[in-house]
Amino acid sequence: MSCSVVRRSVSGVFLLLFLFIPVFLSCSGGGKKIVDVEELHIQDSIDSANDTLHLVPEEPEPPKAVDELFDDFFYTFVNKPSFQLRRINFPLKCCEGDAVKEVNRDDWQQFNRFSSQEFFSVIYEHDDDMQVQKDTAINRVSVEWIYLQDNYVETYTFRRFKSKWILMTMQVSDIDDLPNGDFLKFYAQFVADSAFHSQSVHQPLKLTITDDAYDGEELSDEQDTLLSVEDWMAMKEEYPIPQDALVNIDYGQPNQSHSRKTLLMEGMSNGLFIKFKFHREDGSWKLTEIEN
Repeated sequence: MSCSVVRRSVSGVFLLLFLFIPVFLSCSGGGKKIVDVEELHIQDSIDSANDTLHLVPEEPEPPKAVDELFDDFFYTFVNKPSFQLRRINFPLKCCEGDAVKEVNRDDWQQFNRFSSQEFFSVIYEHDDDMQVQKDTAINRVSVEWIYLQDNYVETYTFRRFKSKWILMTMQVSDIDDLPNGDFLKFYAQFVADSAFHSQSVHQPLKLTITDDAYDGEELSDEQDTLLSVEDWMAMKEEYPIPQDALVNIDYGQPNQSHSRKTLLMEGMSNGLFIKFKFHREDGSWKLTEIEN
């Protein structure tokens, strides 16, 4: 999908109903500070949206705690249509190259976005980087809709304004423009080409299965298995490996490494939590470990 409203129909797209106020905001989603007059526009738009929610059934306002962690906000954003309307800027500023367009709320009714996604991904480099997901001080998060086989990404930038998360802008760009672009180009071929996939699996492949729950107590029970490439190719269909699109969340974690990446697949509500660990060996990325 492009700023002109449709770039490509993709299965599994979400419902995304937006609330926007005209603001002088950089489409790059960079570090530009929102000035006070923009904050006034945002608050006016929020108040107006609360008064005119006639497109969806009224729903109770979630508790304030929903805005403390972005993950809690995002779950509510996906599952509560009227909450969505209160947390999106209309008309949404949409940037593609040098073109800047505005998408009105009515334009979004034809798209099913942010409504039925079962899981999302997080790309990080070191296990300690995962802690950023639990950081209540972050004020900017980007949700990247990465179309792997079409080599482009839609980036939805959320900012926290007066303790409330709000979707501010959308930007369409090439995968190459992302900090993780090199790895994502590899991943696109990894999931599309079986021969390339098998060549990109470390021999042996380490599979770690962790069971952390037992009678309500926190335990750490790990079982390691070494798989051959043939073993993995026979069982990989049992794992959630997105092939057409990745819904990736960038919390601001470091993304500078050229030799290691972990692709974390996390369920919205089904307890899914799987790590696919990749290392670059002799210039080529390899899947070296899976933690389930």
